[in-house]
Amino acid sequence: MRSWLQQWLSKGGTNSQTPQRQFRHPVSATLEKRPQGIYFGVDHPTDAREIHTSLLVEGWACAEAGIEAIALYLDGVLQQEIQPSLARPDVAAALPHLTTAATSGFSTHLENIEGVSESLVLTLAFRDRQGRCAVAERTVQVQPFRQPLSASLEKQPKDIYWGIEQLVVPHYGTSNTILVVGWACAQAGIEKVCVYLDGVLVQTLSPDLPRPDVADDFPAIADAATSGFLTSITLDDARVGERLLMLAFYDQAGRCAVAEFPLHLDAKNLQYHRYFLAMLPSTAQAEVMLTRLRGQTTDLPDFEWWISSGTEAAIAATLQSMVEQNYPAWHGYVVAPAEQWPALAAIISDVLPTEGRSHITLQTEIHPDPEAIHPVHYIGFIQAGEILAPHALVRWATALTPDLPELSYTDNDQLKPGNLRCEANFKPDWSPDYALSRNYVGGLYLVRKTPVVLNALVVLSELDIMGGWRYDLWLRLTETIGSVHHVQEALWSQPYAKMLDAALIHREQVAVETALQRRQIAARVEAIADGTIRHIHWPLPESLPLVSIIIPTTGRLELVQPLVESCRAKTAYSSYELVFIDNSRGNHPEGIAYLNQQAVRVIEYDAPFNWSRLNNLGAAAAQGELLLFLNDDIEIIEPEWLGELVAQASRPEVGTVGALLFYPDGRIQHGGVFLINQGAGVMHHFQFVDPHFQIYQNLHQVVREVSSNTGACLMMRRSVFEQMQGFDEEFAIIGNDIDWALRVHAAGYRNIWTPFAQLTHHESVSRQQSASVSRQQSSITLDDAKIWQKWGDFLKAGDPYYNPNLTQDHTDCSLREIPPVSLAESPSELPTTSLATQTGINLIGFVRAEMGLGEAVRGLASAIDAVKIPFGIIDYVRFNTSQMGDTSWLHKLIERPQYELNILHFNGDLLPSVINDLPQDYCKERYQIGYWAWELPKLPNDWLDAFKFLDEVWVPSEFVRATVSECTDLPVVCIPHAVTKSDIPYLKRAFFDLPDAQFLFLIMYDAYSHQERKNPRGAIAAFRQAFAPNRQDVGLVIKVNNADAEEISYLREVMGDAPGIYILDSTMSRYEVDSLIHSCDCYVSLHRAEGFGLVIAEAMALGRPVIATQWSGNIDFTNSSNAACIGYELRQLEQDYGPYKAGQYWAEPNLEEAAQWMRRLADDPAYARQLGAQAQRTIAAQLSPQAIGQQILQRLRAIQAQR
Repeated sequence: MRSWLQQWLSKGGTNSQTPQRQFRHPVSATLEKRPQGIYFGVDHPTDAREIHTSLLVEGWACAEAGIEAIALYLDGVLQQEIQPSLARPDVAAALPHLTTAATSGFSTHLENIEGVSESLVLTLAFRDRQGRCAVAERTVQVQPFRQPLSASLEKQPKDIYWGIEQLVVPHYGTSNTILVVGWACAQAGIEKVCVYLDGVLVQTLSPDLPRPDVADDFPAIADAATSGFLTSITLDDARVGERLLMLAFYDQAGRCAVAEFPLHLDAKNLQYHRYFLAMLPSTAQAEVMLTRLRGQTTDLPDFEWWISSGTEAAIAATLQSMVEQNYPAWHGYVVAPAEQWPALAAIISDVLPTEGRSHITLQTEIHPDPEAIHPVHYIGFIQAGEILAPHALVRWATALTPDLPELSYTDNDQLKPGNLRCEANFKPDWSPDYALSRNYVGGLYLVRKTPVVLNALVVLSELDIMGGWRYDLWLRLTETIGSVHHVQEALWSQPYAKMLDAALIHREQVAVETALQRRQIAARVEAIADGTIRHIHWPLPESLPLVSIIIPTTGRLELVQPLVESCRAKTAYSSYELVFIDNSRGNHPEGIAYLNQQAVRVIEYDAPFNWSRLNNLGAAAAQGELLLFLNDDIEIIEPEWLGELVAQASRPEVGTVGALLFYPDGRIQHGGVFLINQGAGVMHHFQFVDPHFQIYQNLHQVVREVSSNTGACLMMRRSVFEQMQGFDEEFAIIGNDIDWALRVHAAGYRNIWTPFAQLTHHESVSRQQSASVSRQQSSITLDDAKIWQKWGDFLKAGDPYYNPNLTQDHTDCSLREIPPVSLAESPSELPTTSLATQTGINLIGFVRAEMGLGEAVRGLASAIDAVKIPFGIIDYVRFNTSQMGDTSWLHKLIERPQYELNILHFNGDLLPSVINDLPQDYCKERYQIGYWAWELPKLPNDWLDAFKFLDEVWVPSEFVRATVSECTDLPVVCIPHAVTKSDIPYLKRAFFDLPDAQFLFLIMYDAYSHQERKNPRGAIAAFRQAFAPNRQDVGLVIKVNNADAEEISYLREVMGDAPGIYILDSTMSRYEVDSLIHSCDCYVSLHRAEGFGLVIAEAMALGRPVIATQWSGNIDFTNSSNAACIGYELRQLEQDYGPYKAGQYWAEPNLEEAAQWMRRLADDPAYARQLGAQAQRTIAAQLSPQAIGQQILQRLRAIQAQR
């Protein structure tokens, strides 16, 4: 890094002049200087802070004249220049007169900070557009990590012991935190545990949680009994991709054990969107579904949609989503006053294709035709702005056939500007209690059109159609309709809304209150949380029933005394008795003596622990009408707990009721039980989750149906207990509560969980220290097996109250991982060889790298797969500095070579290092193919040594083939990059904060690839030459990767004061890049040299016209019929540009010609679209995976024939 003074002088500054980009306030003891009209705050770092190699800087800044830039200095050396762009509603509220306050936030990292125990001054200079500057300063201490990183997973010095039992990274629907649960102890005692993220010290903690199990394993270590720890690490930046979590366990003797955990963090705003795309059937698959459906029935389900009016944009979005469906049997009725019909007709004419308009009719009111009834006719109600997902209707129709339920609803999500899907609402199957607590179904559902239903629809005239009426109607319909069907797919989206609609919330509460009145239930409805959740206060019976609280116990005084005393001190409901079943067998006489001194019943049972038998015995001796089975390690923490359980359990439709249980540290232990198709078959909702963090759908605050509740707190009516004939005593330790709940469910009762009965659970402490632990563990294993033997089919079918789109690996209802692609192997016919290895390809390369080289590897994989050549991928990660976030080919990864042929996808300069790094047997007796790309006419000398490792070379273009062939006698074969783009919805301009009304040109380059070759300066100059400064309908987007402050400063200097130029320098995933290309109107590549021109080909594959220099690798696929080909002059390099040495030649594009093409395409968008369509056809025919795969297949056959 150069200091600001060096940077200034290099640009021609003198002592007598004021430098334009100089930091104008010297570092001083003044904490901050605030010129009038500039406002800012530094949220991080807040004070002197110890760091290691990386420093997070966060805050906000805005100005009356607008913020030009924020410069970050360390000890006066410029590190970065950034601009505020993050949402800060708090600042907007505090400074409402500043329009930029709402997006005044910033967050960045200063990387690779060097120094040992050195104090540095961080200076932030906030410059406004009038040349003024405000300054803030912070002191930071650079402290190196005492234990260096290594490639080993852990370092375990003698006598330091540790274990990590839970490591949960952020995933969709969860807080932005990493949860770590574990333990650590040492002979010398643990001094501290330091937590590092990417080498940055983020937390220091001391183990102090009880761990009797660790004490059993390490009885000689004094601190083993309190060796547990749990911590949450907040991710306070937006970096995604590969991260390294490290825990350093220091003992009192100065030694250190280290555990390293590589993590992959995804961009949270795209996690669900990517999942949605992965689950979305392609157009071809949707056509297959329709064909199959037509083969199953002669009468397709017919959908009648009633569309409530809204803004023109909202109506257009809804109608467009309908006419884009491949399903034919539907009709839409737009409901609006007659005076709006001309405007609506214009929208329909402008937005919809001619063939789609016949599906739309205008109506003044919702009035389904009572004469148009047939068995497969469904009615749905949709609000303008809500949209159907691609292929939603054929998927919904398939799910309805052949059972034809009377009511059907689906999952849904929300749609942000830019076509970004978010806030997925993955719902349970029909849950009447949950539907009263929250409108979880949403407004878009289908009801089968029958005379009974039409009669129910008469109430539409009574409802307020301004909002909430669809929820009201749903509650009415479910009172008379029995079969309610749920499609477990997100088939529709509602517009994303930051603010809640208070009026809608009120109307929904009125709808619930009205429904309860219709059902003659005297319950009170209370809005809680943000108002979208309702607590239904069910009435207690007029005569309060006696509750028998049945408590099996081992008699530990430290447990039973807090239970009894807290129950008596904190329970408002008075009609209960305490019945203890003494299973201590003489081990804890002090606890039993205490119980005998209280007004409780104690029943002795001197036999091995059997939870079911103990509770059956207690129920037989109890006197209550209601039975509450409670663990002895429970503490009462709030007064209404028992009254809530009684009110719920007294309802005739309810079988069992469970409560919200907390660990002593406040984390959730039990929020209901959900079933899974693995392990013990069950998990507790939200176990180990901090209730103060974001929790999916706030389900920890909602009364809802569950498949089971824990036996630690389980209430039921005695009549239900006797009907079920008690607990099954075959389940001695665990599974007894699960078996019970599933039997209750099968008998037609509901299992209800309520968050309004809250208790603390010291989970199974009494059994952890039992002398018969080993025997109990054996019983647990047997109980697991019995559950699967008895209920295996039910578990495999899936929990009706837990959506299969949610994870079965965590307890937090987060999104499940995207299922791996299932590819049926149908190998092409290749001749076999006498080698022991199989015929096929080992593809070795940076397959996960989010850069052009990684995309090329993935393209080659798609081509090999397209023709079904057997292959596996070895994901090589060394020598690569880019993010490794692309997981699209993980299903094909292999650990070692399996086939007789290697393709090493590394250029000649890197290949020798890779060969030397790989195990020797990876290349032994295998045919070695190198895949190389180079941009200039002469191959670098340092590549020549790599030929000795290869049998032949593949290259992506004829240009590269000619270059390489001059240097070797090996076969050099042109196998172009395979290019294909999915038929999926792409993000739109609003996602990138780009204007909709401009014709946008796009240039892209990577600062690591040397801008002189990519020539962004030429594209910017051509744009400025093409359009006058006052032209408002055009824009230029510059997407740059790996740009530092100097690179951005260079771009701004080249741009000058030209309007309509937008710089995007954030890291983007492959999908985001494709979306950016798709959202722009033309891709521009005024390159001086390309080995292939992958981004040019990708833009063409996305149907975008390209303006490209007609020289080097891209001329294999660009020509005058499919691209704007720009002339050039060959020029000799007069100096070195990185690997491009003086004396070589490259092209200098004709900028005047490029400017003419820019004007032509911007002035004639129809021609631009025509050119883009032809480009797309070229790529599909010439560079598709199938086309390239055939070339690979032919070459492999030739290789085999020669051998």
